[in-house]
Amino acid sequence: MKNRVLTGLIGGAIVIGFLCGMFTFLLPVMVALIAGIGLFELQGAVGLKNIPLRVLTIAVAAFIPFWSAYSLRIPVYIAAACYVIAALVIMVVCHKSVSFAALFPTLFFSVVFPMAFTPMIWLRDLYIQRASFTKAIGVFLVLFGFFSAWATDIFALLIGRKIGEHKLAPNLSPKKTVEGAIGGLVGAVVFDILLFIVFRRF
Repeated sequence: MKNRVLTGLIGGAIVIGFLCGMFTFLLPVMVALIAGIGLFELQGAVGLKNIPLRVLTIAVAAFIPFWSAYSLRIPVYIAAACYVIAALVIMVVCHKSVSFAALFPTLFFSVVFPMAFTPMIWLRDLYIQRASFTKAIGVFLVLFGFFSAWATDIFALLIGRKIGEHKLAPNLSPKKTVEGAIGGLVGAVVFDILLFIVFRRF
């Protein structure tokens, strides 16, 4: 419990530090780090041991947020073709150390992970696309996502430990409870309302 809280506080402090520079290069850096770390963990889970492929896929995952943030003029089909060709070359050269069962999830999620978090950059830049939006609205929408995730996790943990009795999905996650899930949902709604009130006020 203490380790989880400490990890959450450290992670939250790091994210808040990046968000303070939201309108600089720090936001795409944060998204790239999240995508890269997530893919690194996935590679270990699926058992991908080929170092060149691990480096290539993480590099692609980290590159996508910058591509989106700075509108790099590289056609999608050219980037995709280069990526596939590079992966195929490594597969041919290192075929003895490449597991296809581990490779394909890695290739798939090397695109999915960064694209799942890149909308933070799109939300930040809404004020560029629409005159009715301001930078403050972009900040609110990005924080809304983080607050929803954090509040859900915190309240689900606290309520689940305090009064949780009915298992939510015992085969998937034995410690999750129905009470914790409800507590997480309610906590997220309360935090998001408070966030909205603060932004409306200040």
